[in-house]
Amino acid sequence: MNDIKEELGIIEVKKDFPFTKRQMIFIMFVLGLGFYIGNILYGTNNLLDLLALQEERTELESMVDKLNLKNAELQKEYFEIQIIEGE
Repeated sequence: MNDIKEELGIIEVKKDFPFTKRQMIFIMFVLGLGFYIGNILYGTNNLLDLLALQEERTELESMVDKLNLKNAELQKEYFEIQIIEGE
């Protein structure tokens, strides 16, 4: 078949794929990893929101502790008033 093409002057340009299977697998892996990391950082349940929620949680826990102390002081004052009034 090649002899006939040569006689007719047909030049066949062989188009090889520029990457090997190993290189394609590596490229797909890198793209997939990039997509995964991008989704973690900027997706709907992303890392930035998680960090903000953790900070808000610590602030709220601090506020709860302060309110519990204030509540204990007010309860102590209430019981002292009850004792003074003789109820």
